[in-house]
Amino acid sequence: MAELVISNLKRSAEESLRGLAEKHGRSVADEAREILESSLARFAPADNLYDAIRSDVAPIGGVEFMPLLRHRDSEPPFSDIDDEPNDGE
Repeated sequence: MAELVISNLKRSAEESLRGLAEKHGRSVADEAREILESSLARFAPADNLYDAIRSDVAPIGGVEFMPLLRHRDSEPPFSDIDDEPNDGE
């Protein structure tokens, strides 16, 4: 595991980090590690479009879609259109 030293951190950032660490019951190093890892995870490429969209909407609580209902006996849309091109005849 690598070790990282951050120099010249603004006082306000250090105080915020300490406050978050205390709030979450972690050490400052553990809190910084969690923030860094979770921030970098957002930039990791997704394996597929579903995972990419899911990772974008997860922070706001996700999204639920109604299932698309299909009937077995119904015709597909535009079933009256010929598949064969009309050669002007």
